[in-house]
Amino acid sequence: MATVPVGHVVEIPHDAVTKEEFLSLMGGDNPSQRTLDLLRSAPTRDLVSQSIGLVDQALADLLAAFLVDASRDRLLGRGRGFADFEIRIELAFGVGLIGDEERQQLHRLRQIRNPFAHDPNLFELEHDEKVLGRCYDLRFPSGAPKFSLRERVAFAANVCVMQLRDRVQFAATQKRNVYTRPSPQGDWVIVNLDEPKA
Repeated sequence: MATVPVGHVVEIPHDAVTKEEFLSLMGGDNPSQRTLDLLRSAPTRDLVSQSIGLVDQALADLLAAFLVDASRDRLLGRGRGFADFEIRIELAFGVGLIGDEERQQLHRLRQIRNPFAHDPNLFELEHDEKVLGRCYDLRFPSGAPKFSLRERVAFAANVCVMQLRDRVQFAATQKRNVYTRPSPQGDWVIVNLDEPKA
């Protein structure tokens, strides 16, 4: 089976691919390996939180490569305005770093992770109807093998991580800079407009 490596992306032929072949194609990259390790041995709750957490981090890295350095930590740091996964997704879409299909896939993953984060009694994907529906809503290229629910989450997360990481270099070339307004008189001067004291 021929593949064409492009950065972190591996082109997967559209003819039938077995699960074993798909696993071997995805096994070379560090986040990919972490996701595969989670898939093979971690409880579902850990698989969901950690594999989708890798997606959230990849999205934060993409935004960090694009944003003005001086504001990056304040905007993306823990407990900050853009620290929320949903807001990061919308921001990345709003500034053109991701397309609409990616945006929808990221929201599906977010909607799978959120119930696990807020319900300590949720341990399996099948135990919540909304989560189950979101798992079946995840999109894969035609010709991808049939996946179990755990595999659907793991591989969707893995593909998103690879796509987002591949775009970091592009985002860095489009990095925003602080706007400075040219002044015909030179530097800005602070003028005191208070009434003179008599």
